[in-house]
Amino acid sequence: MRNLQGLVTINKSFKVKGMIGDQEIVMLVDTVADKIFFSKNLGQILQLEVTNDTRFLVEVGTGPISKGSGFCEKLNLVVQGVIISQPFLLLS
Repeated sequence: MRNLQGLVTINKSFKVKGMIGDQEIVMLVDTVADKIFFSKNLGQILQLEVTNDTRFLVEVGTGPISKGSGFCEKLNLVVQGVIISQPFLLLS
């Protein structure tokens, strides 16, 4: 049933709601990824402090390679009451 609702994809990823500050977000969790990424636009919308760094590239599960645009140091993401505090990388 979850797959019919678009919550689980074939490549073992799923969507989950979380919070950054007081903003609710929906994120795609990839069970084989070892880093957390979000869009540069989301960083701007949430007015996050961003350290510019374009030295990394990320291959997205669908094939294309995206260029990094920076990272947020010690960003707190809350998912189901659990606080995840680590650097989050931004994609252009």
